[in-house]
Amino acid sequence: MLVHGYNVNHFTALINSHAVSSLDNIDKTVAALRKAGVPMKTEIEGSPGSKLRQTATEAAIIDVPLRDGRISWSYAYFELAERGEITEPDTGRRGRFEGFLGPQATQLFDMTRVR
Repeated sequence: MLVHGYNVNHFTALINSHAVSSLDNIDKTVAALRKAGVPMKTEIEGSPGSKLRQTATEAAIIDVPLRDGRISWSYAYFELAERGEITEPDTGRRGRFEGFLGPQATQLFDMTRVR
């Protein structure tokens, strides 16, 4: 809050909503972004076929003014999420997983750490 105030931390793109066959899964989308020169996180969290797979761009680094100069600080990143199908145990209905998985979320927020 001291550095960025209420500015955005990240945006998330839902891979499942792409209507483009060349980008219809997270692996294809990440490959296309890397080919375009976008700096990406090394891993995709979650295994193929799981209820949630996600990754992100590397966090942008910006200069932050201080009273005695400036420092480089991490800012925002762009998250990619691919949500799998699940069956509701109580109803048997099939639907898209809409939750979060704690360990994967922690890995994504690690993107904002300055190395």
